[in-house]
Amino acid sequence: MKWTRDNYLVTTALSEFDMDFVVSSLQLQWRRGAGRERIEKAFEGSLSFGVFDRARQIGYVRAVTDRCFVSWICDLFLEPAYRGRGLGKWLMECVMSHPDLVHTRLVLSSVPKYQAFYERLGFSPMERGYSRIPNRPG
Repeated sequence: MKWTRDNYLVTTALSEFDMDFVVSSLQLQWRRGAGRERIEKAFEGSLSFGVFDRARQIGYVRAVTDRCFVSWICDLFLEPAYRGRGLGKWLMECVMSHPDLVHTRLVLSSVPKYQAFYERLGFSPMERGYSRIPNRPG
């Protein structure tokens, strides 16, 4: 799937991802010590979303999901120079609107410095993370 806004694109097409960018930024942030092969395998096994400024990847997030009951949202990253423009919020709105995720409970790992961001998206604090219960049909 693809979403566009101004010069920006969000896509779930993993073939369009810049895996050098993904691997290097994850190794600096959340996945220190993880090898490239493991990171690539994690993205292949997840529903992954990449955000691009024209052809340049600037962020990503992935959902580990059963596509029915629960989706764990992880590895959310946006280049610091692009923060504060609403792109992280838009990326998460794309995640929350994806047909395979829209009816699942979304769970985020706890990152206290981003608490206000998660809450603005409708996530509620849990003891060790954040959760958003979907609108369930009937």
